[in-house]
Order: sequence, then C-alpha cells, then structure tokens
Amino acid sequence: MRLMQAGAVAVTALGLTLAAGGCSSNDKTTTTPNQGASARQSGAPEDVRAPDAAVAAGLKQIQDITGQVAQSVGGDKSKAKELNEQIEPVWETIEGTVKANDSSSYITFEDSFAALEKAVNSGDAAKAQQAAATVGVAATAYLKNHPG
Repeated sequence: MRLMQAGAVAVTALGLTLAAGGCSSNDKTTTTPNQGASARQSGAPEDVRAPDAAVAAGLKQIQDITGQVAQSVGGDKSKAKELNEQIEPVWETIEGTVKANDSSSYITFEDSFAALEKAVNSGDAAKAQQAAATVGVAATAYLKNHPG
C-alpha cells in the first residue's frame, strides 16, 4: 500500500513539474503590426520586439489615428471612441521596441494615449488636439533616432 502511495505522489510531483516547466518561457517574440494576438500571447506587449520598419509603420498609423480622433472629438463622440480603440492594437505590437529603444518616448506615448482617451470621454476637443500633437512630436523624434 505504501508503495502505491509513494508512486502516486511521485507521478503527481512529476506531472506538476512538467506542467510548470511548460508554462514558462524565456523566448522573446518578434511581431509586426499585422500579426494578431496569437503572436503576442507568448509575453506582455512590452516584451515583444518588432523590427524597426514595423515600428515606423505602426507609429505612422498611430499618428493618423490620433489625428482623426482629435478631429472627431468635438463633433462625433461615437466615432472618436471607435477610432481611439484602434490605437491600442497597433501600439501593442510595437511598444516593446519603443520602450527598449527610448523609455522617455515610451512614457510620452503612454501618457498621450491616456490623455487622448480622457479627452474623448469628456468631449474635450482642445485636449484631444494637444494629445494628438504630442503623439506626432514624439513619433517624429523617435523615428529620427530610430528610422525604419
């Protein structure tokens, strides 16, 4: 009886060890803005590294979106919210690279996205314009130092 119990404990311990080992990974994942969530599941968005060309394309896309959001805030709040929701999926694919290359720009982008969302929710067109302008300046500065 003791032998069966000891065997059951050993099998359980081995199973837990294998399961725990299968859950962890030290691999860095590279993804591009066009790859979906499945490519990003291996780590937090801040850990994903995208090629410089993908970062440049993503930042340009984000600049376009933030400009459209800022234009929509005063007139069509629903459209502004819809546009604002398009930022995060693009940002998630490139933020890890931006953070690794330039933590100051990363913080500026994060703060600007939060300010833009707040402006959209409150219907403050002036603050939306300011946040979009800050994104544009930050993107230009980042791309000057890290061209795609």
